[in-house]
Amino acid sequence: MNKSIATPKEPILSPFLQKLLGLPPQPSGASGNVTINTPVLQVTDGGLVTVRNDGSGNAGNLIIRASSILVDRLGSISASTASGQGGNAILEVQNLLQLRNGGQISAAAGGSGNGGNLSINADNIVALENSDISANAITGAGGNIQINTQGIFGTQFRPQQTPLSDITASSDFGLSGNVNITTPNVNPTSGLIELPIKLVDSANQIVSSCSATRDNRFTVVGRGGLAQDPTLPFSSEEIWQDWGNYLTAKPQRNVTQSHSINRFLVNNLPEIVEATTWQVNSQGQVVLVSERSHFPSLFNPSSNCHVF
Repeated sequence: MNKSIATPKEPILSPFLQKLLGLPPQPSGASGNVTINTPVLQVTDGGLVTVRNDGSGNAGNLIIRASSILVDRLGSISASTASGQGGNAILEVQNLLQLRNGGQISAAAGGSGNGGNLSINADNIVALENSDISANAITGAGGNIQINTQGIFGTQFRPQQTPLSDITASSDFGLSGNVNITTPNVNPTSGLIELPIKLVDSANQIVSSCSATRDNRFTVVGRGGLAQDPTLPFSSEEIWQDWGNYLTAKPQRNVTQSHSINRFLVNNLPEIVEATTWQVNSQGQVVLVSERSHFPSLFNPSSNCHVF
């Protein structure tokens, strides 16, 4: 929903109405209060949302609660007064407060009045193209401005108004007011890691001990074999795989001789006979024997054995 509240720029009362109604040229009463609750508020093309007082009385209080506010093309949100005490303006903005093209948020006071107070709470504030937030005064004291925001862009506090976008609480002849801008205390370097100043010399990472001759090679295959640092031992995850082929280096057996020995053993295996008695051998050991045992001596072959 968009809302724009405009007030006429003609004199407050014409001389005819003053005479007809018996009113003074300038009103002396205080302005009332205005509260606005809306999702979206747009004040554009010279429109006004105001509790200002053009007479000698005090300005009223203005409270606006919105999801977003746009003040554009000389639009104004005002709690100012011509010569009395400036009013108070409280803006509660959930998302974005944006001022463009001469947009104004003011609690200023003219004459001898003191500037009013501004309280702005917004997620983000953007003010561009000579758009001002002010609580200024002429002979009285400047007002107070309190801003709480996650981020503020395009504007900043300045002692006096300039052609840029300003936040001011100044007084031409009196004391200046106070401006307090609160943003989150975030350290942008808190998540950074300090890099080492001394760089690693790659020449010291691998020691060359073999020249590239006679088929010498250095090959990294798979997921292991090297430590992360030359000065560290191998870990359990670093597997050394030896690709050397040692099968060709083993001596060949005499196949003919092996076959002859196997035939001799098979043909001369004794019959298994149950032991029936015992004897004491030359070393004094008791040996179980069979009277029918005729096991030949395999390890003391006769001199005429020709199989070996």
